[in-house]
Parts: sequence; C-alpha cells; structure tokens
Amino acid sequence: MPLVKPVRALVALLLGALALASAAAAADPGTASGRAVGYAALLPAGTQGALSAVSGGPEERSGGVSGLRPAGGGSVARVDLDLGAGTDGRTGRAEGTVSVAGVSLLDGRVHIDAVRMTVRASDGPSGGSAGISDASVSGLTIDGAAVAAGRGSRVEVPGIGALVFLEEAADGAGGVQANALRVEVTDPSAAALIGQPFVLGHVELQTAEGAAPETDAGTTTAPRAGTAPARTATDEAPVTAPPLATAPALGLPRRVAR
Repeated sequence: MPLVKPVRALVALLLGALALASAAAAADPGTASGRAVGYAALLPAGTQGALSAVSGGPEERSGGVSGLRPAGGGSVARVDLDLGAGTDGRTGRAEGTVSVAGVSLLDGRVHIDAVRMTVRASDGPSGGSAGISDASVSGLTIDGAAVAAGRGSRVEVPGIGALVFLEEAADGAGGVQANALRVEVTDPSAAALIGQPFVLGHVELQTAEGAAPETDAGTTTAPRAGTAPARTATDEAPVTAPPLATAPALGLPRRVAR
C-alpha cells in the first residue's frame, strides 16, 4: 500500500485545481475590456510603428518612428504613440495619444511643425463615449502661406488634393478610429507619383462594458438598453498591432503590407 498516500495527495491536488478553475470561471462571465491599437503611419507600401495595448495584458505601450519618407517628396522627423487600456469595475477604457513633428510634404509645398491628438473611449453602466478629446495643429504652411487648421479641417492643396486633419469615426458601441493627418490625393497626375492616400498617426480604440453581477436568485441584471454583449479581453497583446481594420469613413489606404 505504499502508493495510497501519494494517490490521495494527487487527487486532493486535482480537486483543488478544479475548484479554483471553476471559481475563476464563475467570477469572469463577461468582464469589462479595453483595447488600443496605434500606427505611426499608414503608407501605400505598408504600416509603420504598429503598437497595441489591452486590458488584462500589456496595459500600456509607447513607441514611435523617425525619418519617414512618404512618396511625393516628403519627410517626417518623428511620430510618437502612447497607448493605454484598462478597466474600472464594469467600465472598459482605452486611450491613445499621437504626436507628429517636423513634417515636409510634396517637395516642400507643405510644412507642418506639429500635429497632436488624444483619443479616448469608454463603455460602462452609465453609458459609453468615444472620440478625440484634445487636438492641435501648429505651424502649417502651404506654398509659403500660413494656414489655420484644427479638428476636422480639410485644407486644399492645388494640383494634389487635400490635407485632412484630426478626423474620427465612432461606431456607437464604445469604439472609435481616428487619424491625425491624412493626405488625400485626387489629381490624376499626382496620384501617379504619390499613389494611394496615406496617413500619419492612426489610432483604433475598442471598449466593452462588463456583465452585471448575479442577484441572489441566481439571475443577472438586464443590461442597459442598446448595449452589445460584453467582449472579453484577449490574452497578452503582441508588440505589433493586428491587421488593420479600416473605417471607410476615414478614407484609409486600401492595402496593408503583411
């Protein structure tokens, strides 16, 4: 009978592990979640500086790229990204900040000192919100003339197309996508040289409300009207962002390098 005690110990250990697993599953039927994805640039040749942060995984990410050379005679000194995601009780939260500095485009016809935006999203029992919360454009000149621009501005560049600043597209369910700057190419001659539209500083946020706690009768409180079922956070997010989920309203490039 020398194996009785070891077998009993193993059974006890397995039962304990099963109890812990059951308790964990019961405690997490639909937790709040937040996710932030950022790209320093979306160029026709591919993405640059992709990062992601997710609640329950790496909750903060920072990074950037320097020395970008967009097609059409352009240079970008630096694009920085700061991402964060987390939860507060049943509320999921996500945030992304983009800083673009030292931009010269279209063979020097366009100069921009800096573009900065902060995008926030949340979804919880008291409701949800998503969008650009703070933004600015400084030092914009086109063909040597100073031009004012801000959130949602569309500035025409003769013979090329337009510069679209600080645009957003919210999905109404705790998610939003936003661009710091999009270069829209509409002139056929320019399109042959520059190619598809390109973006400097792109952020995607998605949040979800957590499930209500169970009542004494073993049922859950009904969710507030108009909300989608809670989505749980995935396991630890990778350093690079997943394939781009484009929002048509933002006019993003149609293809992304793998």
